[in-house]
This record gives sequence, structure tokens and C-alpha cells, in this order.
Amino acid sequence: MLSDCGMLEFPYTGDMLSWVGKRAGRVTVRCRLDRAVGNADWHEKFPHSKTKYMRLWGSYHRPILADILKKPSRRSRKFKFDKRWLDNEELRQVILEGWKSPDLPPNASIMEHISSCRKALSEWRRQNNINSAKLVEELKERVEGLYADDDATTEQIAAALKELSDALKAEEMFWKQKSRVFWLREGDRNTKFFHALTKQRRARNKITQLLGENGTIVEDEEGLVAIATSYFRQIFESTNPQDIKEALSEVPTTITEPMNESLTAPVTEWEIKLALFAMHPEKAPGPDGMTALFYQKFWDIVKDDLTLMVNKFLTEGIMPDGLNETNICLIPKTTKPSDMAQFRPISLCNVSYKIISKVQCQRLKKVLPGLISETQSAFVAGRQISDNIMIAQEMFPALRTKPSGRNKRMAIKTDMSKAYDRMEWSFIEARINATTRQEIKDVLGIQNDGGMGTYLGIPEDISGLKCKLFAYLKDKLMHRVNGWTGRWLSKGGKEVLIKSILLALPTYVMSTFLLPLEICENLASAIAQFWWSSNPPKRGIHWSKREKVFLPREEGGIGFRMIHEFNLALLAKQLWRLAQNPDSLVARVLRGRYYRLSSPLRVNSVNSLSYVWTSISAARELLLLGIRQKIHSGYKVKMWEDPWIPLNPARPAIPIAPVIHPNMRVSDLINQELKEWDVNLLEQYVSPDDIPLIRSLAISTTHRLDTFCWNFTRHGQ
Repeated sequence: MLSDCGMLEFPYTGDMLSWVGKRAGRVTVRCRLDRAVGNADWHEKFPHSKTKYMRLWGSYHRPILADILKKPSRRSRKFKFDKRWLDNEELRQVILEGWKSPDLPPNASIMEHISSCRKALSEWRRQNNINSAKLVEELKERVEGLYADDDATTEQIAAALKELSDALKAEEMFWKQKSRVFWLREGDRNTKFFHALTKQRRARNKITQLLGENGTIVEDEEGLVAIATSYFRQIFESTNPQDIKEALSEVPTTITEPMNESLTAPVTEWEIKLALFAMHPEKAPGPDGMTALFYQKFWDIVKDDLTLMVNKFLTEGIMPDGLNETNICLIPKTTKPSDMAQFRPISLCNVSYKIISKVQCQRLKKVLPGLISETQSAFVAGRQISDNIMIAQEMFPALRTKPSGRNKRMAIKTDMSKAYDRMEWSFIEARINATTRQEIKDVLGIQNDGGMGTYLGIPEDISGLKCKLFAYLKDKLMHRVNGWTGRWLSKGGKEVLIKSILLALPTYVMSTFLLPLEICENLASAIAQFWWSSNPPKRGIHWSKREKVFLPREEGGIGFRMIHEFNLALLAKQLWRLAQNPDSLVARVLRGRYYRLSSPLRVNSVNSLSYVWTSISAARELLLLGIRQKIHSGYKVKMWEDPWIPLNPARPAIPIAPVIHPNMRVSDLINQELKEWDVNLLEQYVSPDDIPLIRSLAISTTHRLDTFCWNFTRHGQ
């Protein structure tokens, strides 16, 4: 039959008897029922096609693995600390002997200790066959042999299956570590899920082709390496400027001598431990292969050498050879990157090196607010990247609508991808007029001057139909969902995935803008579809209404966040920040446009609102349900407008008669000499129901500024 159809069988390896069963319940029967075949065209296009008959396990049929591509040459694998080793009782002794080996010189550097420990671990792994994949195969073979042995007892088979289960658990741990999935902690056996994600990540990150200098497509490995090397050499290579001292002469000194002493003071063991244990234990390691988990688990062995290494660097400014080496990992920015600029380089540093930087960061936190400009949102506690987005969204409408903006001002968005690594600048003075605008665009690489790009990942132009503008959020979510192999996850795994990943995807945008209800509905629909489908992106049967699924657990739901309500909560948080930090840059910008002589909590009639302020204002009603003015001196709190009466929700005071003095402050009700409430004034102006509530409020004996507090938390934040 196969010959008549022109089909040719693939070459195969393994036991070709693919089925095993019992005849009459006693006689074992084995035969070949399964094979892989292809026609002549197939074999011409895929000449390396072959088949492997897998071992019997869990079924009477052998799985058949068809391999149609020639396997690429494999590079030697670099050492990486394996989490699976922690379950072995011998590991601590092996690490202790390797780290404190007598073969090390008396003043061995941290890198020499690491190298000695790596050699000891590698030798121990080879001698003891510490490889769960090999062990799984051996145990599967043993189980298969026991099933084929008529004399095998039930106890022997059960014991072998128990060993196999333990080995599979170790294999799951291995693939979880490689998949970089940190949101799924425990639950069902998810080895296939982690393995699928690892393969998917490798396929997505694998660079198969790039555009060369002349626009030709380069696919061979040597050509790809040459392009990448040339790209990074161009970025990092210095131009050897000769006037650095002259340029720095105008830069003011901001680090004082006391600051410098605190930054360079000897490091304590506690500081190093704090920095180390703040790292994620399973993040990708640097070139030495040691993860943060290694140092955390064996802190008692490595702490002295780590402390010595950090202090030696701070006093002498010298690092051991190899300490600051990094692996550059290229993460694609687009689905199909074609040149090096479409990859985001990430430096994978050695953990020992990151300890130095983290210790310095901990110390710098205390002085950074005075060093970094208020226009920079990064590195300083309390500042958020959303501040820059909101300020930009206020600037663009002004440039378009105000006469001064149209005629006298311009905005330039520059590509700062090289700025942190190439701090060599040449400044050219040019008059900004119509004759030079195109020249400047050519020099700076500006693609357009119409504001249709993105800024910090957000569309620059928010005008127009909002549903069309934010439709990309659903596409992004669906792309993420369809990229996952959801069929490998249980309902519990899906629940964790949705709560920790899917619902977090639109958070960045929702922190600044109010999404249209249609977009919220589309996002909720996509999440519900993923929840009910057993094989995304195919649609599953929805066994319950979506509204019930999104209810809190105590009300019978799963506890997924309601998209619209979550959006309002995030915007209310921005309004809270404006009220709590009135002197921040973003608060000053918004106050100058919308509530110059008022408060962000009050409704003010202003023309030409930006979508940022419209979005934030939509959350005002929600915030007023829990916010309250906390009285200290009362000078800034308006008695009849601000929410300061301690109720849920807080509200302004109720007048006993029509308001005669609309601008009265709470301080007007306080006896400033005695620092207590003036009962006569309270009875004269305030409703009797409010008087006991007001008298229950403590008054500050100093001239502290009034603040805001949150009614629903004990600490008021």
C-alpha cells in the first residue's frame, strides 16, 4: 500500500514494536502499528527526517517523535548553579570544600573562590550523575521493564513509580528555573508548561537573520556575530575627547564632604546581607554562573569573603579580574526584529558585582533627591514615570492650541538609547526657523514633526476616538494569551496567571488615562475567554456569567479585578498624590492650569481640559469616599468646602445658618493662644451635630501644615 501511494518510511531508531498488550489476559503481544512516512517531495525538502520510537510509559502505545530538521551544532554549555542540587545532602560539604579549598592562595580573590567552587560542583555532578533528565529516562526504562516482567510485584512497580515521580518533580524545578516564570509558585505538575515557555522564549529571542550594512539579509552565524560586534563597538567606543576638564569645570560640585564620607565608609556585614537578600534568588546569573540563590543559601560560607571584597573595592577602587564581566542578552523589541536597534540589550552581571552596586544604591538613596533634577522621575523614591507622561500630555495641547505655542515653541523627542553609555556631546548652535528645520530633522533623525509617535510607551497624541486609540491594549493582551500554552495549566495556575500577569498588562496606561468602557469590556472578555478555554485561543464554554467570575471570593467569585473599577482606583491614587505632594513638579504643572487658587479635590470650571486631567477628575468622587483633611493648624482647610469632619465619608462642616463668610478657614475656629477649639465660635457657626465631632479632633501645638489622611486604614495612608 505504501509503495502504491509513493510513500517512503522515515529512518527510525528505538524499538519499532510500538504497541504492547495481553492476549486472553495472559500472553503478552507486541507488534508494530505506528510509523511515520512521507512522499518523495517531502524527503527532498526534508532529507534529514527521522523517527524515534519513545519508551512505553502511561500508555500501551509508544509515542513517535518525528524529527525533520538537521540539528545545529551545539556549543559547550556554561556552568550554572542548579536549584535541583539543594535537595542533595552532599551539596553543602561540596561547596564548603570548594570555597575553602587548600589549593587556593592565602589572599585569594572572590573570583578565585567562585572558580574553585564551580570546579568542585562540576566534578561532583559528573561523578554522581546529578541530572534529573537522565534519571527520568533510566527510571522510565526500569518501569517499562517491570511492566514487561511477569514476575514483578505490585510493590516493586509502586516503588519505581515513586522514584520516577520524585525525578519528575526535580525536572519540573529545572525547567521552571530556565523558563524564568516567577508568578507560579506551587500546585500541579507544570513541567510541560515550563518547558513550552522555555522553548517559546528561546524561539522568540533567537536571532536568525539581520540586515547588513548594505541592506542584504545575513543569516550565517559568523555574519550575525560580526554585525552585533560592530554595532556595540560603535556604541561603546570612545571618541577620545581632549576637553573633558574644560567641560567639567562648569559643572557644580553637589556631593559634600560629609556625603562622600558616608558613601565610602566601610561596609558592614549587615549591609551586604540586606543587598543580597533583596535580589530575586532565581534571576539569570552572570558569566560566573552563580545565582543569588547560591549566596543566600550558603551565606555562612561566603559572607566573610564578600565583605572583604566590597570593602577592598571601596577603599582601593580595584575589582578582581572578571568580577565586572557581563553577558549581554538581546531582547527583541518587536515581533520580527531586522536590525540591532530593534533589540534591547540587558547586561547579566555577576551577583558578586551586583552586591557592590546594590550597597552603593542603598547609600545613594539618602542623597539622590538633592542631586537629581526634579524633571527626572527615576531613582528617587516617591517619583513615578507617570509624572513625566502627565506633564508631556499637558504640554502637547498647549503647543497645538496656544498662539505662543504655535509660533514660538517646539518639542524635540530624542533617542536616548546611547546617552548613558556615550557621554560625549558636541553642541551646535542653529537658529530654529523654516530654513533649518529640515536640516535639524535630518541630523537628529526625527521621523515627523506632527506628534504621532509615542512617549514612554504612551501615544503622544491622545485626541480623537479613545476606543481606536487604546485598542492596542486588547491586541497586546490577546498576543500574550495566545503565546501561552494554557492547556498545560490547571484552573489554579490560570487564576494566578490572570491575577499576576494579565490584569497587570494595562496597569501602566490605566495609571494615567481613563479607558473607555468598551475597551474595559473587551479586556474583560479576553480574560474570561482565556479562563474558560482549555486550549487558547479557541473559545471554551462559559459555565458562569462573567460578572460572577469577577466578583470577590467572599461574594462567590474568583476575585479577578473589575477593569473599570481598577482603572478608577489607579487614577484616584494619582489624585491622592497630587493632594499629598502639592510641591511636586507634576502637581505644580496641573495646579497652574486647573486649580491655581483651589484644590485638586474641588470641581473647578476650566476650559480646554486635557484628557489626563479629565481622567484624574473622573476618580474624584471615588477618592472623596475615603479621604479626609487632617487638622493640625487649620490654616489651609476651608471650613465649608474641604472634607474634614471625621465621618465616613468625610465632609465639610454644616453651617448653622446660611453661610455669611464663605472663605472661613478651620483655623478661625481655634483659639490660637490656648491651642484649643473656641466653643463659642463653634456654637455660633457650626451645626450642633458637628460640634462634638470637631471637638474630638486634636489640634497641633505647632504651626504644622494640614495634611490628608485615608479613613479606611489605621495609619491613614
